Amino acid sequence: MAYSSRRGGIRLWLAGLVFLLAVALPVWFAVAALGVKFEFWDYQVGLGTLTRDWGAKFTTAVLLAGLVLLLLGLIKAPRVRTVILSILILLIAGLCMGRLLAMKSVAESLPPIHDVQTDWSDPIMFTDAMMELRGDESNPVQADPVISPVITRIEQNFEAQKEKAQSGGFSKFMWDTQVALGMQSDVFYWKDLAGQRVADEQARAYPEIEPIIVAQAPDTVFQVAEEVLASMDMEFVTRSQGRGILEATASTQWFGFKDDVAVRIRPEGDGSRVDIRSVSRVGLSDLGANAKRVEAISNELESRLSEQAS
Repeated sequence: MAYSSRRGGIRLWLAGLVFLLAVALPVWFAVAALGVKFEFWDYQVGLGTLTRDWGAKFTTAVLLAGLVLLLLGLIKAPRVRTVILSILILLIAGLCMGRLLAMKSVAESLPPIHDVQTDWSDPIMFTDAMMELRGDESNPVQADPVISPVITRIEQNFEAQKEKAQSGGFSKFMWDTQVALGMQSDVFYWKDLAGQRVADEQARAYPEIEPIIVAQAPDTVFQVAEEVLASMDMEFVTRSQGRGILEATASTQWFGFKDDVAVRIRPEGDGSRVDIRSVSRVGLSDLGANAKRVEAISNELESRLSEQAS
């Protein structure tokens, strides 16, 4: 018994067990993402259930266990090994929580849109080749889309989940703990957005996105735009210099989400006007990915053209 006490006893054993669970956390999230990428399950399972739902609960449980073990390690000797393991648990779980909180913060701050372009008054429409590649299961590509009414059903599910969580002691504790830690919202943050025009919500969220006017002729701009898309590791679908249209597909590293991009180049005075559209194939909110891509293409294109002119 004395030997067991000197070694840390049950506290050290529990700390070791929870440490293994903490190490499993990043593996869990990696498997959730790669499962979507390699089509073992769809994005709703990988991003929704495994990451945002079960992943958040898993992370919260490990973090709370780490805090309890740290306190137990501090109040009674021997404590060194238990405290060290507890700190490592908190560090790993804290980093995972930080990623989840960052994702949640972005989702709450942006509208649930997945279609962004520089000019909704004159929308770019994809070619038949791109639409065939997207397939019937993908998000529709429309001239004036509205936010999906699915948002209403998601809100109803949120309220039902919240009500269910309040009905049980442990489930209420977990819900309230996640709310306190910022991992769960007590209010549905996309309330009343169903049916709103995507163009209006984009203008509020990303007012900086607009067409770019450059001094170079369309043929020159087309060649540079082609280089820009290639430098971003996009897979080309259509390249029509005569029509001033470039289409390509971008894929995310972990989940393998595919977003389709179109660049349209037209004469404007002595130079050219460039419009860009980026549309996700699946999902409601893109967490700002398409807006960032449109901005990145615009900035890189202007930068390269400016270097050519100087």
